[in-house]
Amino acid sequence: MTTIFTSGNSQAVRLPKAFRFDSKTVEIERRGDEIVLRAKKQSVGDILRQLPAFNAKGCAEWDHIETLINDQPLQERDWNALLGPAQQEQATTTTPSVTPKKSRGA
Repeated sequence: MTTIFTSGNSQAVRLPKAFRFDSKTVEIERRGDEIVLRAKKQSVGDILRQLPAFNAKGCAEWDHIETLINDQPLQERDWNALLGPAQQEQATTTTPSVTPKKSRGA
């Protein structure tokens, strides 16, 4: 149980210590005769602002990783297991093909 009081022109509710929020902003929703308070969800912008800034060293490391991945030989895969029986029979009569990846710079 808690108390309701007036703060300016608004009605306010005193939350017991056990129900404290970690943030200063909460979302409020009415569900029938209930009022639900929940911590405000972070927006995509909020999350992106928390990421560290890009720097030249970090970009160079990712470029190196991408080069290592792109320099791997192409792998031939047999996708027949994903097909139904009729398509499997048709697929085994044709020659599998490998399409090379396009480079990012091209």
